[in-house]
Amino acid sequence: WSIGWDFRSLILQVLDHGTWHSYRLPKSSHSYDGAHGWNTEWPRIRDIGETDLLMTMHGAFWRFPKNFDATHSAGLSPRSNYLKVIGDFARWGDRVVLGCDDTAKSEFLNKRAAKGKLAAPGQSQSNLWFIEPAQLAASAPSSAAAPSGSTTPSNQTRLPTPSFSPVTTSACSISRTTLPDP
Repeated sequence: WSIGWDFRSLILQVLDHGTWHSYRLPKSSHSYDGAHGWNTEWPRIRDIGETDLLMTMHGAFWRFPKNFDATHSAGLSPRSNYLKVIGDFARWGDRVVLGCDDTAKSEFLNKRAAKGKLAAPGQSQSNLWFIEPAQLAASAPSSAAAPSGSTTPSNQTRLPTPSFSPVTTSACSISRTTLPDP
């Protein structure tokens, strides 16, 4: 299996009996389309001790059937969206540990006008986040896009740390496609 993307969608490629088969999947966010391309190493498909494998790409976790190939392409479905940069993940005891990059000193070439004159952080910030596997599909608060510790205009209360947003599988369109040879 190989995961990548273009400007329209995620591209999942499967090598089956010596032939590559390509599938287009919806992106959950265009926030991961960095001009730098440095996040190309972050897609992952891993066994975390469940019936399906866990796939991550472009801000979404996916249920990935262990028997996925050109003749068994059913069952791939979005599991949840997230608002973090998750570089890697693995099962650790009864938890899933996520390696997260929360900010980068290099700014990833972010010189867009929308950013304004905000300076880069003094140093990069990364962390490990230990969660129960069920939290991968947990509902997020309706204001999950707000940064942790921000306030809502209506009641000025602190919001919880954003979690994952569930995705309905009916919104997922997976299509087989033919891509030109590189």
